[in-house]
Amino acid sequence: QSPAGRAVGGMLLAGGYGAGKSHALESLAHRALDAGFVVSKVVISKETALHDATSVFQSAIEVARVPGRTGPAIESIAASLKSDSAGMASVRRWVNDSKDPIMARFAASLYLFEQARGDAEFVDRILRFWAGDALPVPELRRRLKEAGAAGNYALGVGKESGSGWQRFAFLSRLIRAAGYQGWVVMLDEVELIGRYSLLRRGRSYAELAR
Repeated sequence: QSPAGRAVGGMLLAGGYGAGKSHALESLAHRALDAGFVVSKVVISKETALHDATSVFQSAIEVARVPGRTGPAIESIAASLKSDSAGMASVRRWVNDSKDPIMARFAASLYLFEQARGDAEFVDRILRFWAGDALPVPELRRRLKEAGAAGNYALGVGKESGSGWQRFAFLSRLIRAAGYQGWVVMLDEVELIGRYSLLRRGRSYAELAR
């Protein structure tokens, strides 16, 4: 993303088998890490289908590398968040302005994260939610009530399926709020979509354009 928070687009590398595409991605990954970006190199497969943004997100956060850090990326990112920073204030404004019920859940979880720093078990639940796990609405409502914030968030009642791009949008802003330059997501083995059914190929090309 740009400093203004807008996506800056992507780049497509093409070449035949053995041309060095994966090697080029790894070289670019190291350059991005050196420049202060969180980097994910996702290999497209049957399990990580390009037309399924949620599975791509889960793979991206699982393999994410954080500059100068080891261990799970989501923990490193969360450890660098400062409640009184301008970056966090920007994330709060952005996520609270959204009318999307899924974003309302992220807004509520962000509020609870800042309120529950001493509750390691619940903080871990929030981090797993940010990384793609479910966090039931009843639990969010109960926690909000305990924190004196009941009714502040329109959480909705629908499932979180299909929330992949909302997750990308939310986490990329958290990454910037944590002091990193942004999130570079690299997709390898994209040619696999040529083996998909016609419908899945169409959906995958749409995601590639997005």
